[in-house]
Amino acid sequence: MIGLAEEIEKAERMFYDFGSIKGTLFFIPETRTIIQTNLGDEKAKENFIIKFSQYCERRKVIEFVLITEIWISRTAGVMPSQAKDRKEMLMCVIISKNGNQVALAEIKDEGVKRRLAGWSYDVDMEMESRWDICLRY
Repeated sequence: MIGLAEEIEKAERMFYDFGSIKGTLFFIPETRTIIQTNLGDEKAKENFIIKFSQYCERRKVIEFVLITEIWISRTAGVMPSQAKDRKEMLMCVIISKNGNQVALAEIKDEGVKRRLAGWSYDVDMEMESRWDICLRY
């Protein structure tokens, strides 16, 4: 089983090496595979989920890691892309047949440099359950 602390360390290293995480990264330990994709719209997400589910089934994947940057609105009812007071977060999720684990770290802008402001664990995220479908074979 993948350890959340180990995956957070990888996410932090990539974030600080590159200054951000571009798109969404998927790590599949069983196959030693890394997939980087841009899930820009709903159609792209649907197509990726279908193909990734097939990949997981063919290779009997039992868990994977998802790392991406997200925005969270601080104002109820306002989409994050429209919110002036949104928070930028780095999200690290382990999706597993044995249960999911989520960690979020707020991204702070300090001029030209960005830093992570500590991690919150076991955050209740609706988005994490969406990816469970990839392991339902």
